[in-house]
Amino acid sequence: MPVRRAGEQPGTRLKRDPRSDDHCIVTATLPSRRWAAMPLGELRDAQQELGARIRRAEHWRRLVAARLDLAVAAVTDIEDLAPQDASRPWSSATGPEAHEAPSGLRLLLGIDRPEQRLCETSILPVLKETLTALDAHLATLHRCVREADQALGERLDCEAASHRARRWSTAV
Repeated sequence: MPVRRAGEQPGTRLKRDPRSDDHCIVTATLPSRRWAAMPLGELRDAQQELGARIRRAEHWRRLVAARLDLAVAAVTDIEDLAPQDASRPWSSATGPEAHEAPSGLRLLLGIDRPEQRLCETSILPVLKETLTALDAHLATLHRCVREADQALGERLDCEAASHRARRWSTAV
């Protein structure tokens, strides 16, 4: 496992042979130094909290995206599915595999009233902005997760290298 000797700067070549005086130096990038200084237990707790925040933000993103789809459907002239026409070739299916197209979909989704179009048109930009803001928030959370993962990985690698160096020095 490559290790960095005490006093060496990030970017220098890593050494392959561990020594007993090797120190654990986390070489995380500048934005993740806060993660590098965090105790291991807190780092793991922070990762779990970030995971929970990502799940909540992704849930809200899906809801806003669905609401945007409904607003677009409300302002467009998409007709309900037509009932099955027996004269069409695809209508010849009979038996348990034959299913009628559901009717009243616009009513079911609450987008059946023409007077609703103006309201839905006015909310479209707000929904688009909210979706963009949620995407940016999720990108930030994912970046934080990558930084925390990097710091944790480096910490664990360094601890393993130190352990091997101690074992190697006692074996010699």
